[in-house]
Amino acid sequence: MKDRLYDAHVAAVSFYRRQLRERPGGWAAEHLCARGLGAVLAPGSEWSVGYAPDGWSQLVGHLRRAAFDDLEIVAAGLAFVTSNGYLVDRFRDRIMFPAPDK
Repeated sequence: MKDRLYDAHVAAVSFYRRQLRERPGGWAAEHLCARGLGAVLAPGSEWSVGYAPDGWSQLVGHLRRAAFDDLEIVAAGLAFVTSNGYLVDRFRDRIMFPAPDK
């Protein structure tokens, strides 16, 4: 199970990174550039900074399509179950700075 949770985080980092790079004119990219951090947007950047899109379950949908089940997604801390039973993204409309365990 530990490997699956790690893999879910790797998939989330990739998803968030792609979201940021696909929105070069979005507030997150502009904010990073305004703070002198535009280099993190470059394709070869060693940083995996990303953007969690403003939506209820975009990451959840991505992870489900990547064959992660709901229990794995929740256990990884990437989503939570609402009082109505829906699984929603934990992080929305924010810049994401992954902290790798090296």
